[in-house]
Amino acid sequence: MKKSVSIGIPAFNEGDNIKKLLSSILAQKQDNFSIKEIVVISDGSTDETDKRVLEMRNKIIKLIRNDKRIGQVLTQNKIVEKLTGDILVLLNGDVIINDRSFIQKLIEPILNNEKVGIVSPAIIPVASRNFFEKIINFSVDFKTKMYESWKNGSNVYLCHGRSRAFSREFIKDFVWKGVLSEDAYSYLLCIKRGFKFVYQPKTQVYYKSPANFSEHKTQSSRFLNSISEFLPYFQKQFLKNEYGIPRSIILKYIVLSLLNNPFYLIAYTVILLTVNAFPHKNIDLTYEVSSTSSRLKLSGVL
Repeated sequence: MKKSVSIGIPAFNEGDNIKKLLSSILAQKQDNFSIKEIVVISDGSTDETDKRVLEMRNKIIKLIRNDKRIGQVLTQNKIVEKLTGDILVLLNGDVIINDRSFIQKLIEPILNNEKVGIVSPAIIPVASRNFFEKIINFSVDFKTKMYESWKNGSNVYLCHGRSRAFSREFIKDFVWKGVLSEDAYSYLLCIKRGFKFVYQPKTQVYYKSPANFSEHKTQSSRFLNSISEFLPYFQKQFLKNEYGIPRSIILKYIVLSLLNNPFYLIAYTVILLTVNAFPHKNIDLTYEVSSTSSRLKLSGVL
């Protein structure tokens, strides 16, 4: 019997992208599963996100509106309460799917192993359109290669909030706490509860990197203190083990980048040090995402 899949999409002002995303979900091959429902929660959107969802006119697509913005974490909790499928797939409203077998590949580890709690795809930035984006895209590639080399990719750094699949067994009593790094929190709880996390690089979602320093700082500042915010929920040694990439791996990829892309590595290091020196303060759960996310174009993927 085919497993049922529920799709949940938290969306804030994604009117430019949401119809393309929904269309790509409806076009997915469903050989070994069936899409039971697609729930979009518009989190206080002030653009045409709601209108674009309703224009789809498909019975499995449901729109829920938050009258005021409550943020991704609390919106995802509402999604978990609403969805009833055997597997839950969360997708941010600002991503692009360019593979009709995306969901099939993403949920495959859960179908094959009941102990898998979370699966995360690779995340790929679309082609850069300015010099700053080129630096950030370089950093994504640099870090991804480094993370993939540690624990065969099964680590906290590759559990991406932009897209994840959750087994019903893991997600049935799951609640996101009031944390900013909600993706890392889901990974840590998955491991703590004895489930497995699987990184699935053979399937990808695409997104747009921040176009300038201000937008990058907005995104990065949310995660600077991710370890310390988890101390009320997890033991310090557990966090140290899950975040502690061996120095030998870090040095290896720094040396490789210095040999192949020294300028971009130095440029990104300057950006990183600046963000750490002057982070945003008093960040809350409704903190603004990058405004460039609503300007994704499929042509940037090809």
